[in-house]
Amino acid sequence: MDISTFTNLLQQHESEALDFKQDLPASSDLAVLISAFYNTRGGTIIIGVDDEQHQPLGVARPQSVEAGIGNIIRDRLSLDIPPKIEIVSYEEIRRMFIEDHGLSYESMAVPGVSLNEISQERVDWYIARRVRGGQIPASSLTELLGKLGVLTTVGDATVPTVAGLLLFGKEPQRFLPHATLRIARFLGTDMTTFLDQADITGTIPQMIDEAEKFVTRNTRHGIRIVGFKHVNVHEYPIEAIREAITNALCHRDWGHVGMQVRVAIFDDHIFVDSPGRLPPGVTLENIEHVHVLRNPIIAQLLYDINYIENWGSGIPRMKKAMSEYDLAPPNFDEPGPNFTVTFHGPGEGFMRELQVQPEWTKGLSERQITAVLHAAEKGKITTGEYRRLVKVAKMTAFRDLGELCERQIIEKVGNGRGTFYRSIQ
Repeated sequence: MDISTFTNLLQQHESEALDFKQDLPASSDLAVLISAFYNTRGGTIIIGVDDEQHQPLGVARPQSVEAGIGNIIRDRLSLDIPPKIEIVSYEEIRRMFIEDHGLSYESMAVPGVSLNEISQERVDWYIARRVRGGQIPASSLTELLGKLGVLTTVGDATVPTVAGLLLFGKEPQRFLPHATLRIARFLGTDMTTFLDQADITGTIPQMIDEAEKFVTRNTRHGIRIVGFKHVNVHEYPIEAIREAITNALCHRDWGHVGMQVRVAIFDDHIFVDSPGRLPPGVTLENIEHVHVLRNPIIAQLLYDINYIENWGSGIPRMKKAMSEYDLAPPNFDEPGPNFTVTFHGPGEGFMRELQVQPEWTKGLSERQITAVLHAAEKGKITTGEYRRLVKVAKMTAFRDLGELCERQIIEKVGNGRGTFYRSIQ
């Protein structure tokens, strides 16, 4: 049976030739149903579908279900022509069902998940972190999650949606293994040799935070003198990489169960790969001006806790951050059933940049440069402070500081024990 035929069956009502079951029925009940179909005009029994809404839910162990049906037919029935048993790809059914009904994957139930899989700790963290939308009055966890839009109904049960599990689940990847974020640092410019790698799991905010830490420790950074201050310099604007990773997890097509968000770090570039092409109406040409949310619930929850900014501001902010680092704007592409963002770094130019010193440092010793920076940062420096800072004798300290005064980089203030030096800016 092809997917199209199957989804057409989902549109129909139960009848003498069609029956929906959420779970495998008891042996005797299924035997009676099969026998009734067999002795009339035949029929189709679909297992793994909500029998009221006809929403595809799937079964946890399809091979076991298939074997169970076969055992029931063999042990309880004597049929000249055995029924045909087929396993249909759950995810493909789900995808077509969602598209046909104008639904979003994030709002669907997750097979086998109950409210017990929600982490009270993650809910409390969200409430404490929530900076937009105000307080949510609720007398119970269920009421709170319902107001956040992350619950749905399956039969008589209220269960978390995909969005609910991804934002508040205890172990989201236990049920959604494709929600794992794969990240690696490679040697050189291709994927031949790993230097570091990780499969990051947890809720979406947890994965964003851990991915940022991974990128930070696997890219270069150092200290430059800018003006009269030490400034931490990074190879990439980390906020731009974080934005791309956040967007990938927020806006990816969660229906692509065989694909994961991937982040790859090379010597001269970083790419972030997100499953799913751009939503309908959005193209590479209009991506900065047309905004369509594939996962509006996930986006709203991340917006509430300040993990994303106003809709549509991500790409301009990434470009601005790269420009401030004198780097080219990121490249956006759709190389297949996925969307990629590529950041081109400074390459070996980064190390040369760290060695560039301001004009005022020329001809000075390292200890004299230290004195000037200390005076600029603290507002002043005394001879005693200088000696303790760079470990020099008293006469050497007087000579070093005197030379800085002669070059009009610092100036002497006061006399005697109250003497100090301050920078001239």
